[in-house]
Amino acid sequence: MLRSLLVTACMLSIALTLPIDVAGQTGPADSNITVRVSTVLTTLGPVHGACNESTCRWLNIPFSEPYARFKQSTPRTSSYGAGVGSGTQYGPACHQFLSPALLASAGIDVGQQSEDCLNLNVFAPANASSETPLPVMVFVYGGGFLEGSSGQSAGKIPGKGHGLTYDGSRLASHGVLVVVIQYRLGIFGFLQQPDGTGGANGIGDQITALQWVNQHVSSFGGDEHAVTIFGESAGSVSVSLLSHLPRARGLFQRVIPESGVCYDSGDVLMNATEAKQARDLLLRKTGLTQQELLTMGAWELSNITMRTFDPKAEFTPLFVSGVGQPSVDADIYPDVATQLPPLPVDLLHGFNSGEVNMRPKDGIPNGALSFFTKHLGGAAQAILAQYGAQPRDVDLIADACLRCQSVRYAQRVAARPGSQVYMYVYDNPHGASVHGAELPAVFGTAEEVSLEGTILKTSEMLVQRTQRIWTDFAKGRNLSEAGPEWPRIQADIHGSVNAMLMGTAKETRVVEIPNAQCAAWEAAEAAVGGLATARMCNSLMM
Repeated sequence: MLRSLLVTACMLSIALTLPIDVAGQTGPADSNITVRVSTVLTTLGPVHGACNESTCRWLNIPFSEPYARFKQSTPRTSSYGAGVGSGTQYGPACHQFLSPALLASAGIDVGQQSEDCLNLNVFAPANASSETPLPVMVFVYGGGFLEGSSGQSAGKIPGKGHGLTYDGSRLASHGVLVVVIQYRLGIFGFLQQPDGTGGANGIGDQITALQWVNQHVSSFGGDEHAVTIFGESAGSVSVSLLSHLPRARGLFQRVIPESGVCYDSGDVLMNATEAKQARDLLLRKTGLTQQELLTMGAWELSNITMRTFDPKAEFTPLFVSGVGQPSVDADIYPDVATQLPPLPVDLLHGFNSGEVNMRPKDGIPNGALSFFTKHLGGAAQAILAQYGAQPRDVDLIADACLRCQSVRYAQRVAARPGSQVYMYVYDNPHGASVHGAELPAVFGTAEEVSLEGTILKTSEMLVQRTQRIWTDFAKGRNLSEAGPEWPRIQADIHGSVNAMLMGTAKETRVVEIPNAQCAAWEAAEAAVGGLATARMCNSLMM
């Protein structure tokens, strides 16, 4: 009864004209799109937003109590007072740890930045009602845990619109409620403190947001018992990690990690010892004290960190230093993920075709045996022997840095009784789908963008197909009915697993992902640790 009252009796609407466009960015004053202001009454107080004929959105909703620097966030319990939220303005981004020049060169605009940045956005069909609550999809952005925001625009091509955004309106039109969250980045989200805490606070922010969803999404017409978390790149690593964490149990039922996993790979995830080394490196190279870390202005602290590690506005030096990357903290993140059992969830996981076709221009430096022996020791020779006389560089790199980890994760989840697990390979353009290429299809906000130096075009057919698959999964439907016998992943299959190839062709088809050599890679990489593995992979893939 309370749920019904909160939605049907407490959504107030007033018709007026606002400068807002369908992509989610504040538009020109003469755009003349008629919308109505929508105020939802939650148990914390009113949340203001706006609706047009098809969708509603409520932006910049605080989900955390105020928090001190380097401390964990906690779910919001204090009143919203006269109200929070907006129908037109995103909240401030968390402080970024990429230089403005590098962000601009990638066509990325995150807007204003602040330490007070734990806010989220909600998108829903205009006819959403508590009488028929909708499945909820919660998105976690990527950016190497150094960059990203819920309101950013990326990949903008001059004269071609606003670029890729995380406006969930089009995705919501398929009968789901979309939530896009923010979390602290870099040293503000992931710097280990002298007492061993702090290394996973940004992941804790994501859990705090999911707790807000669990408590309040019903006020917007969402079903808190049917939550799917999805994310790309560092967001993919995040949601896969959340699917192992005891503190996240019960907050979601399904997971869609897009290009990234929380096992030893090209992404930096550290144990507590590695995190201490990264902290010591920061203090040694910057000359800062703990007291200065606590009291220095946020802009000054972030700029010092960037200047110290990225003197030429490059992403890689700071990324592979481990400074500002997630680590085991014995609380939020109690142990490396391979030592934690996955939660009982359904999984749709995959990567892009170009991500497993990467190699340095001149091949693996000094030859594969020399290179991998340098990073993995004596295990390298036995691993390479499994590939025959002339292994392809792209196969070695894919298995070492992405493919094997993805398959292992899928099979570990599949081992949980009742879990439905599927894999995909996104393939637009064919054979060369770059990192992040699936996002324009998932959100449907950019027909043409520039990603990793590639002009990417995404057809409306591919948008509709991708959004249908993502939302069908979120609704708990059997994906084996969505394509030609899309196979479920089994826990005990060796040699290869089957995935769905999603590309520009009118029909999807099943492809094989080899995993015969994966056990050897996993053992060797576990022996050297996540930071060393990430450094190895980034020297091959960046």
